[in-house]
Amino acid sequence: MNTPFRFLLLSSLVATALAADPSPSSSPSATPIAAVAKPTPKVYKRPVFPPIPAADLAAIEAALPAKGTVEPKQPRKALLFYRAEGHVHESIPYGVQALKRIGEKTGAYTPVCSDDMASFDPETLKQFDVIIFINTTGLKFENPIHRKALLDFVASGKGVVGIHAASDNFPNWPEGQALMGGVFHGHPWHAEDLVAIKLDDPAHPINKAFNNQGFRLQEEIYQITGPYSRDKQRELISLDMSKPENLQKTVDKEGKPLLDKNGKGVVVRTDNDFPIAWVKREGNGRVFYSSLGHNREIYYVPQILQHYLDGIQYALGDLAADDVPTALLKVQPTPALAPDAMTAPLDPLKGHPVPQKQAPVASAPVIAAPVTASSGDAKKAGEAALKDLPKYNYGDSTVAVFAVQEAVRVSSPEERAAFEPKLLAVLNDAATTPAAKETILRLLGWMGSDAAVPSLTQLASSPTSPEVADYAIRALSTIPALSAPKADAALEDLLKSVSGTQKTEVIAALGMRQVSASIPQLAALTSEDSEAGKAALNALALIASPESLQAILNAKSGNEAAKNEALIACASTILKSGNASLPDSALTALGKIASESSLISERTAAAKLLLAKEGTPSPELLALLQSEDYRVRQHIAEALVASLPVSSLAKIDWATSPNTQVMVLTEVTAKATPEDLSFFKASLSSSDPQVKSAAIVGIGKCAAPESLELLLPLALGTDYQTRLDAMSALASSKVAGGDEKLIAAYHDSKNAKSSALLLKVMAARQQHEAFGLVLEATGSSNSVIQSAAYGALAVLATRGDLDPVIGLLKSAPPAQSTMLCKAIVKAANSDASPSNAAKKLAAAYGAADASQKENLISIFALIPVPESKIALQGILAGKDVDTRKSVIRALAAARNTNSNDLLPQVAATGATPSERILALKGYIDTIGELDEIKPPAKIAEYRIAWKAAQRDEEKGAIIAAVKKLSGRNAAAAAFLKEITPAVAPRASLGAPPSPSSK
Repeated sequence: MNTPFRFLLLSSLVATALAADPSPSSSPSATPIAAVAKPTPKVYKRPVFPPIPAADLAAIEAALPAKGTVEPKQPRKALLFYRAEGHVHESIPYGVQALKRIGEKTGAYTPVCSDDMASFDPETLKQFDVIIFINTTGLKFENPIHRKALLDFVASGKGVVGIHAASDNFPNWPEGQALMGGVFHGHPWHAEDLVAIKLDDPAHPINKAFNNQGFRLQEEIYQITGPYSRDKQRELISLDMSKPENLQKTVDKEGKPLLDKNGKGVVVRTDNDFPIAWVKREGNGRVFYSSLGHNREIYYVPQILQHYLDGIQYALGDLAADDVPTALLKVQPTPALAPDAMTAPLDPLKGHPVPQKQAPVASAPVIAAPVTASSGDAKKAGEAALKDLPKYNYGDSTVAVFAVQEAVRVSSPEERAAFEPKLLAVLNDAATTPAAKETILRLLGWMGSDAAVPSLTQLASSPTSPEVADYAIRALSTIPALSAPKADAALEDLLKSVSGTQKTEVIAALGMRQVSASIPQLAALTSEDSEAGKAALNALALIASPESLQAILNAKSGNEAAKNEALIACASTILKSGNASLPDSALTALGKIASESSLISERTAAAKLLLAKEGTPSPELLALLQSEDYRVRQHIAEALVASLPVSSLAKIDWATSPNTQVMVLTEVTAKATPEDLSFFKASLSSSDPQVKSAAIVGIGKCAAPESLELLLPLALGTDYQTRLDAMSALASSKVAGGDEKLIAAYHDSKNAKSSALLLKVMAARQQHEAFGLVLEATGSSNSVIQSAAYGALAVLATRGDLDPVIGLLKSAPPAQSTMLCKAIVKAANSDASPSNAAKKLAAAYGAADASQKENLISIFALIPVPESKIALQGILAGKDVDTRKSVIRALAAARNTNSNDLLPQVAATGATPSERILALKGYIDTIGELDEIKPPAKIAEYRIAWKAAQRDEEKGAIIAAVKKLSGRNAAAAAFLKEITPAVAPRASLGAPPSPSSK
C-alpha cells in the first residue's frame, strides 16, 4: 500500500543507507501496461548539484585508467547522457566526471555531456559513436523520432552503454527495455550492503580489471527482470548467491522468502540469477551494461573504472570481445567466486568521512568500500551529530548527516521510536536549514509514526518554503502505514488547502498510498484539463479498485490520452490481482481504445488486456497483426505467446501475416519445450522463407526426441538457406542423448553426403567424444568425407590430441594441409606445455619432406613460445632462400610476439634484398596489429623499422601508421615531425589513407 516515491532530490545520503531506499523505483516496469501506473509526470527540471569537493575530485582522478586496453580504430565521440526524469541519484555528477575524465585522459573517446532530449534528434545523434546512459531514470522517449533514432543508431553498428539506473527507463517502450537487455525491479541489496560478487566469465576482456578473482563491494545491487535472459546476452559478473550475506537478503532464517512491508516477496526471480554486467549484440551494434554506480564511492575504485572503459571500448567496436549469449556457449565458463572468508573492506575511499576500522586481509580480495562503525558507536555518534545537523547546507561536510542516518539504520524499532521526538525537535526548529530538514524528512518518511504527521502536515502546507513542503509531502507519501495511519487523513485534508505543484504532489501521494477514501475527491478533479486532473486519473489508477476504475470510466476528462492511460493501468492491475473482474463497461471502453485510439501504444495495450481477460484473440488484436509497424506486431506476438497456450496459437490463420508468424515462432522458441514440436513442425511447410527459418530454429530449441530426425534431412536439402538454418539448429540443439544419436547415425550412414554432414554437425556441437571417429574418417577414400573430417579435426582438436594429429602429417593430402595445420596449432597451443609441443614439432621437422616442412613452418609461426622461435631461427639460418622466405611469410601472417622478435632481425640483416623487403613489410604490419605493443613502445618499434627502410613505399607505410597514433600521443607526433621531411612527395602514394574523422 505504501509505495516509495521517486524523490527528485539533490542528495541521497540518507536513503542510500536505509533498507527502504526508494532509488530509483519500487514499481516494476517489466511490461508497458504496468509501467504506466506512476505519479503524474512533471516537466523535466534540471537538478542543481552541489560542487564535487576537491578531495572527491582527487579520488576520481587517482582511480582513472592510465590508458585504454586498445587504441581506438579512429577518433571516437561519446554522448554522456545523464537526464533523470525519475529518481535523481546524488552520484550523477561523480559518474559524469569519472567517465568524462576517462575519455579525456585515455583518448578512447571525446566526451560530450548532456541531459537535453534534443541530443537524440537524428542529425545531432549521428555525430556520436556511443551513447552512455549514466544513472538515467524514467526516460520515456515519447517522441517517436527519438525512439527510431536510438534504435537505428545502435543497429547501424554503433554502441550503447548503461550505467546503474540505465535499466530503469523506457516504461512504455518495450523496444527500449529490450535494447538495454533488462529492467530494474527493486534492489534487495541496498547501498550500505557489502555484497559478494562473482565473475561469470573470468577470462572475458571486459573482466580483465578484476584479475580473475571474485570480490566484495559495498553497493546497491539491482534485481533485473523483463527482457533479461542469458539466451540473449553474455553474462559478465553477477551476485555470488553461494555466499550467506547475499542470501540473507532473500530468505529468512527458516529459508522462507523474505516479504516486504506490503506482504509481497522481496525477490521475484526464482533462478537465483542476479546479473550485474553483460554485453549483447543489437543488429550490427553492441550494448554494454553495468549496474554498478549507485554509491558515489564506486567512482573512486580503479577496477570499476577500468571495467567501464573496457565495456565502452567494446561498445565502440574497438575492443574485440566475445558476445555470444551465455546460454548458447557449448562449454560454460567456470565462474570465479567471491572469497569464502568474510573480511573487512580495503582502505576507506578517498573523500569518505568514516575512518578505517580494520586492516585489509590480503587473502580475500575486497574492492574498496567505506567502513561503518559498530551499532553502539553509531548510535552515540548520531545523538551527538544532532547538535551539528541543523547547520548543514548543501556542499558542507556530510559527517553529521551520515552519522544521524547511520544511527537510525542500526537502531531497533523501539530505539527509532525514542529517537523520533529528537528528530522532530530539530525539524521544527526555525533555525534548521532546508538541507537539514530534507535529511530529517527522508528519515521520517522511512521510519516515522503518527507523532510525526502534524509536523509533516504543517510543513507541507507552508507557502514560505515550497521546496521543504515538497519534501514533507513526499515523507507523508512514504511514511509506514502501520505506524502512521493518520497520514492518509492528513493528505486528504491537505488536498483541500494546497495548490499548484503541492496539489499534484498530494494527489500522487494519495494514489501511491491507495487511499480509497479519497476516490470521491479525486474523481471530482478528473474533469480538469490540468496537471491536477492528470494526477487524479493516475492516482485512481494506482488505487486500482472497482470503485476507482468506475471513477475513471465516469471521468469527463478533457485529456483523452490521460484517461485512456489510467484506464489501461487500472484494469491491468485489477486483472493481475485476481481479486476482481472487469465490468462490461470497462471491456467496452478497452475495445474502443483498441480499435479507435490514434496512439498505437494505447491500442496495443488495450488489445493485450482484452486478450488476457477473454483468453482468445479479439478482432481488434488480430487487426493489429496487420500493422505496418513491426514493433506493434512484436507487441502482439509477445501478448499472444504470453496469454495463449501453444495449441491455441496453432489454430490462428497466419497466412495473411507471415511477419507476425515469424515473431510468434521466435517468442515461442525463447521458452520452447519438447511438447511444442508439432507447432514448429506445422510451420515448416510455409512458402515464406523467414517463417521456415524460424520454425527450424524452434525445432532445434525445443529439443524434442524427434528434433534431430527432422533437422538432418533439411540440412541435406537443396535450399541453401534451409541447409544453413538446419545446421545451426543441429549445432545448438540440446536433445537428450543427441551426441550419442549423431555418432550412431554416422555409423549407420550409407551415404557420403550424409556422413560428411554428420561430421560437420558433431564438430559444430564441439562434440569431442567423436574425435576418434573424425580421426579415422581422415583416412576415408571418399573426398567428401575426408574433407569434412579434416574440417572437423580443426574444430575439435584440443589438449591431449597433439600426437595423433602430428601423425597425419605424412598422409594428409595437400588439399587438406590448411585444416591439418589449424588442428595441430590448436592442439599445441592448448597443450599442458606448449613448449614441449613445440619440441615435438621440431623433431617432426627433422624427419619431414619438403611439403611437410612447409606446413610445419606455418605451425611454428603460430605457436608463440621460445622453442618455436628457436626452431624458426634455425631454419632462417639455412641455405635455401625459398625456405627462408616461407618462414618470413609465415611470421608476417602470424603477427605475434615471435614475428615482432624475428622479422626486424631479417629486415636489418637478411641475406637478400627481397628477404629484407618482405620481412620489413611484415614487421610494419605486426607493429600496427599487435595489441601487446602499447603506443609508446610502438614508436620505438617504428624507429627500428625506419632505420631498416630503404624504399619510399616502406617509409610511406611507416608514416601512415605513425599518423594514426600522433593525435593522442606526444612521442608519435614528435617522431612524425622528425621523419616526414625525409620522404619525397611521391612516397605517400604507398601509404593507405587515414580514417576520416567523424
